[in-house]
Amino acid sequence: MSAKLPLTAEILAASYFEPEFFFRTVLGFEHLAGDYVLEIANSVRDNRVTRVQAGRGVAKSHTLGCLAAWWFTVLPGSAVFLTGGVYRQVKNAYAECKKAMRNAPYELPGRVLDTEVKSDTDEHWRIVSFAAKNADAALGGHAEHVLVLADEASGMDPGIAVALEGCLAGPHDRIVWSGNPLHVSGYFAELASKPHVHNISISCKETINYRTGENLI
Repeated sequence: MSAKLPLTAEILAASYFEPEFFFRTVLGFEHLAGDYVLEIANSVRDNRVTRVQAGRGVAKSHTLGCLAAWWFTVLPGSAVFLTGGVYRQVKNAYAECKKAMRNAPYELPGRVLDTEVKSDTDEHWRIVSFAAKNADAALGGHAEHVLVLADEASGMDPGIAVALEGCLAGPHDRIVWSGNPLHVSGYFAELASKPHVHNISISCKETINYRTGENLI
């Protein structure tokens, strides 16, 4: 295996402002699930709350895993909370994050473990995956920049949803709500009309697999 490349301050700065540079250069991805991966990343950079309404088969696990790796890498001292109403989906998203970070051509920060990524220099600098019902136990501690990635949000208990959004204490904290439009009421549905929420809709026809007819992601 060839030696990993050093991650310089210049590369980190470019990766924050241009997520595509991070995904393609730092992670070494030839293909992304779709252009919407960059749309979501740019929204996370620029907006406090992002709501992603997605059809089935859009590689959400791959997308969320990419976002987790990006935020953790470009913002030293940050925390990423990867959660969802269905833990199976959370495990899949973390598996994508773990694979991306381990296979990256650059030397990324942190130790990539089976269920979390940890820093040896800052206990709050981490990626944690957990079921949404365990949010109270998992959200402890303080980090400079927090990113919450909440999957299967359409059926999430409102109390848990409020707890997740309540952990956004700092001005640079962010949350992404991702789900299928299965319900016309509830926390996820109501977010669509909130003025502070940036909404993104994804069709299964936008994925690279659909457009090329190949299983690339």
